[in-house]
Amino acid sequence: DQKWSLEAQKWLEGWINREQREKSLFVADSALVTDDNLRHIAKEGYRFVSRLPDSYAYATAPRAEALFGPAERWIDIGVLAPKQGSRASHYQLREVLGEIDGREYRLVVIQSSNLLELKRKTLARRQEKEHEAIQVLGRKLGRESFNCREDAEAAVTTQLDRLGVRFWRAEHHVEAEIVQPPRRRGRPAKDDLPQ
Repeated sequence: DQKWSLEAQKWLEGWINREQREKSLFVADSALVTDDNLRHIAKEGYRFVSRLPDSYAYATAPRAEALFGPAERWIDIGVLAPKQGSRASHYQLREVLGEIDGREYRLVVIQSSNLLELKRKTLARRQEKEHEAIQVLGRKLGRESFNCREDAEAAVTTQLDRLGVRFWRAEHHVEAEIVQPPRRRGRPAKDDLPQ
């Protein structure tokens, strides 16, 4: 609980002076990581370890830096549960510096081989699903007629935006074709265009 973490810190301050806090290590789950809690931790001299929540805006940049940066910067820490045999996950970590609310923090990104494989499979499924959706959209729009090229372009753009295309680059082309309305029976009206 985010409020409890702050209350626990304040309670500890009655028992442990600043010098002892600077030598101790406060360990908490991701509920600890809020702007208010981090300000309090910095002000009162705590050292801490916690998990940076995925929903926390500051988590994106360091994670991207670790995942998409040079591969040689990963440190191999091996298998932590060898009794699981071939199912055991292999771990790597990478340390990056990150700034949160004007203060610098040491951030550690940990990568699990099993989780990485699951994410790859999930991404592959999403790519395939998106590819199918684009093909269905192309067939649907290919059967439609529009009053002008601009209307057709706008329809394609709107539909692709709705799909939220992330994995593919969808290209299209619009063919102009003049379609004559079917001729009515009987005598043509004065304002009918000649066919």
